[in-house]
Amino acid sequence: MRRIPVLSLLFFLSLASTSALAQGLAESIRLSASPESLPADGYSTAVITAEVRERSGTLVPDGTEVSFSTSVGTVNPTSTVTRSGRARVRLTSASVPGTAVVTAFSGRAVRTLTVILYPPEEKAVQARVNVITVSGEYVAYSSELQVMQADGRVNIKLGAVEVSCSSAQIDLRRNMLKAVSPVGSEPLVISSGNTSWRGRGLWYDWVRRTGAIRGVEPPSEDVPESFAFVGPPFVRLPSGDIQPFEFEFRDLEEETELWIVCRWAAIFPGQRIHFRSAEIRPGGERLLRLRYHSLPLGETGDEDQYLGLGPSGIALDIPYYFSLSDRSASSVRLGLNQREGSFGAVKGGLGIDLRHRIFVGDRGEEVVNLSRITSGDWGLWWRHTRQWSGTLSTSAFVEYPSHRDLFATGNLDWDSPGYSGFLNLSANILKEAGSSYFGDLALQTHPRRIGASRFFYSFLSGTGWSGGPGVRDEIRQSLSVRISMPSLPLGKKSSLSASVTGGRVITGFRRGAKVDAVVSLSHRFAPTVFASVSYTLSDRPGLGVGASRQRASLLFSGQRGRTSLSASVTKALDMRSLTFTGQYSYWLSQKWRADIRTVLLRYAGYRFSDYEIALAYPVGQRELVLFWSRSRHRFMVELSGFSF
Repeated sequence: MRRIPVLSLLFFLSLASTSALAQGLAESIRLSASPESLPADGYSTAVITAEVRERSGTLVPDGTEVSFSTSVGTVNPTSTVTRSGRARVRLTSASVPGTAVVTAFSGRAVRTLTVILYPPEEKAVQARVNVITVSGEYVAYSSELQVMQADGRVNIKLGAVEVSCSSAQIDLRRNMLKAVSPVGSEPLVISSGNTSWRGRGLWYDWVRRTGAIRGVEPPSEDVPESFAFVGPPFVRLPSGDIQPFEFEFRDLEEETELWIVCRWAAIFPGQRIHFRSAEIRPGGERLLRLRYHSLPLGETGDEDQYLGLGPSGIALDIPYYFSLSDRSASSVRLGLNQREGSFGAVKGGLGIDLRHRIFVGDRGEEVVNLSRITSGDWGLWWRHTRQWSGTLSTSAFVEYPSHRDLFATGNLDWDSPGYSGFLNLSANILKEAGSSYFGDLALQTHPRRIGASRFFYSFLSGTGWSGGPGVRDEIRQSLSVRISMPSLPLGKKSSLSASVTGGRVITGFRRGAKVDAVVSLSHRFAPTVFASVSYTLSDRPGLGVGASRQRASLLFSGQRGRTSLSASVTKALDMRSLTFTGQYSYWLSQKWRADIRTVLLRYAGYRFSDYEIALAYPVGQRELVLFWSRSRHRFMVELSGFSF
């Protein structure tokens, strides 16, 4: 194994100034669907939630625009704004089974989510594997390649699927498991429910829920030596053309600088990996041994070994885990210049936090954090997320910074046979300014077809309430009807969707008619090249003269070879307002990447524009950056987060 320095200097010229970031320019998006899969009946719906954060990791301000698209089916609306850092739209199923790839765009951030559309006569399927446990005599993780190698009495559990074998590789970027048991050893076994198969080679994609097995034992006239399958539930397919290279392992040695070696690991895809008895091995040589270790996989993990270096100075968030499993994580954390809760204010100096995290099966988590436990200005926060069933989910966040002011918000999403609903309750209890309370209840009937046409209708009800000192005591009630046209194919690669919602606000201080309309045309030039253009109309009582009622948007995202390009432009049609963001990336080599990013904001008399040119090199799970932007006219060093 080669010895290569773990830390490498890179140049990174940053695009957005701090003034742009303060306006809620998104840097990352986390997507979720409730439920996670839909029957392919053309009218069933799922709520798509985008949690949007700035570069600092804090939630973007209310009113940040988020745009959505889908490869099949339709999303409505195609553009909306955040509240409490989250934006929600509804995905309507297509009438053909398959996979809907939902894409969310905001600022610089782009994220995709897969929703499985299963045949209506079948039962709902679990769309994703939330936890993968791996054990063996030798388990090693390549930090650069995001591939885990396991050898010797290997056992792997992927939700309802279990695999036992001699050796395995788990590729987290490709969502691919490959396993082998050579002739002369016990055959590998893959099982789920009452179905199990034995063989010598296996590959399995846990997102697409497809795979193949070869060297099946014992040989049988009814079961071929090699075959493909789907599931769970497992269904054997006609053998088809199964290529030997699909079972081949990847050579990790030459491309890996940093290894983490253990005998047990729990993988939370896209989030983190938990290790027991971990050895950190840069260049293959033991540097550090930890009883427990947690490695973040995303860009904004909150369980990092974290070192930050930026304009505000050095920031630390270093945990020591005293308990770690696939169900929970407990840690004592040393922090320096840490941000205070969800509002992003930096708390100077050193502090010690105590955090306990419980994973509720594979459908949610509870996190309790006691901040600065040795200080007189200690604080507390609690976060809850739970998918109780395919039709019911809850989330909540309670924050008590410096044990002074209390902030709380809670959400309830549910889906019943005839309608769906969303309830949000929030409260701000301020020591010196009094209390304020807010509530929103939204109900919508499931879309029903209008005769034999392609159009559907549904009824909507919205109830809002606010009260307390400093806010207007008010109860608002609105009733609306929505007419929508799900995705209309225009050839093989283009589609058109439209919806119009009209109604009236019947109670509250601002009463009157309201209307929302969206028309969207999308085209897929290639499997990885997509564009859409949309028109949005929104008018309601109380909408000020400085607010736009009509907007046109253009989205583009494409990747081919070493090049990727994404762009988003939104222009108001009834006032002087324009937002444009774009990013061009080119991979110079497997690790070196060049970026050009630009942003343009225009609103009435305000104008801001900036650009950056970047040369990036990975450092563990993060990047060390030296950046310059046109608006700052200077170079600055930033370690945006380092972990091992």
